[in-house]
Amino acid sequence: MVRPRRTSPARPPRRSHLLAFLTVLVAASFGSVATAEDDPASDEPSPRFVTSDDGRRLLQVASDGSTSEAWSLDAWHAWAAPRWDRLFVEAPSLAWRTMTPDDASWIGPAVLAPDGRTLAFVVSAYAAASTTSLVGTVDLIDGTVRTVADPKRGTVEDPVWSSDGRFLAYGLGTARSGGEALVVDDVRIGRERLRIEGAALMEALRSPGADVAADGAEDGAADGAEAFLPQIRDVRFLGDARLRFRSDDPAALSRDVDGPTGPGQAWELDLDALRDAAWDRVGGARVDLAPARAPERKEGEETGSDGSHTH
Repeated sequence: MVRPRRTSPARPPRRSHLLAFLTVLVAASFGSVATAEDDPASDEPSPRFVTSDDGRRLLQVASDGSTSEAWSLDAWHAWAAPRWDRLFVEAPSLAWRTMTPDDASWIGPAVLAPDGRTLAFVVSAYAAASTTSLVGTVDLIDGTVRTVADPKRGTVEDPVWSSDGRFLAYGLGTARSGGEALVVDDVRIGRERLRIEGAALMEALRSPGADVAADGAEDGAADGAEAFLPQIRDVRFLGDARLRFRSDDPAALSRDVDGPTGPGQAWELDLDALRDAAWDRVGGARVDLAPARAPERKEGEETGSDGSHTH
């Protein structure tokens, strides 16, 4: 796992560690964070990163609760400002105008990739009840920074990596609601590969052969599919390409309820369709989206809200 930098008495570096020492020295301006790639079989949990109170620094949290700086908004700005006009096909917008690097005022959330060195982070700008989020990665060893896909209109929520480090999935919230959409970016090629919104979930329930029917929806719910706020949450990968998440239950659609409606509806989709599909510039993938079927309950077992079994 990644461990915070600790102060120790100076001693001559071993010859075998000289190259690693020089690599960290070159990357010092990006924040020195040691990795444990020499122990890939470690069962210890992945390190956690939080944003400082002023929103300008990403802090790595050690097991004892201490923190050390991993990266910062200032470091991102120093990287982005001279490249700004070349980073995107179209300049990012913020509310009614074009966004500039100086508009970015917050860094985070951030999550470490399975390789133990690639940190996915979000830089955000806010104006007139509108948020623009830029997703990027920084290599904590050599300081390489990359943008991931196009700017997002909204707030990135709880990003998670696939186990092979190819996909980054997260919810996207707006001023109306958290979790308005599920977004999956292909980090290796730097493109958004999938976006699912409330209307798509409603359509999945109405599709022939769907596991769940929307018979219980309010009158007019089908006509109001575009207005359904799914409050997507609990996004997680079940491997390299299997993705699971939850939403409010479209079959119990109610416009009078604020916040998540109980445990909601679980969904699963297989991202293997994303690997070989043909893409146009603004299009996404068509993948099979279906409500997750709860495992068959055996006698003597109770089913939890997440579909798990308890004895």
